[in-house]
Amino acid sequence: MKKNLRHAGVVVTFSALSIMTLAGCTAPAATEEDNVTAACVALDDLAAALTTAESDLGEAETVGDLRTIRESVAAAYDEADSALDAVAADRAQALTDSWEKFLDSATAIDSDTSLADARDSLVEEARDVAQTRQDTATDLECE
Repeated sequence: MKKNLRHAGVVVTFSALSIMTLAGCTAPAATEEDNVTAACVALDDLAAALTTAESDLGEAETVGDLRTIRESVAAAYDEADSALDAVAADRAQALTDSWEKFLDSATAIDSDTSLADARDSLVEEARDVAQTRQDTATDLECE
């Protein structure tokens, strides 16, 4: 019986030390301020990607170029969307809606679409995404 109690004491002590160690190793939860800062940085990155895309759209020579430009903006959008989910779900949804219109325009481009029509459509949708991004940054007081 004493042997079982001693064994139980060792298990309890080991378990308590394990929990304390794990608790000390976890990263602290991000504060709302940290989340807002991360969202603002991601929105700045999206603004830079959109600015580059608008310039690149003017120089695009093929529909393939337009698709490449779309992909370059997609990564920045994904990061912004993820960061916004932590602080402003309603603004994240507005940005998602705007982004989906951009993607729909990009997806609608086929081999028969003239380059000028495709470019004009994407430029307009990119501007809408940029405006939604700006509205979101203003709401979060990023700037």
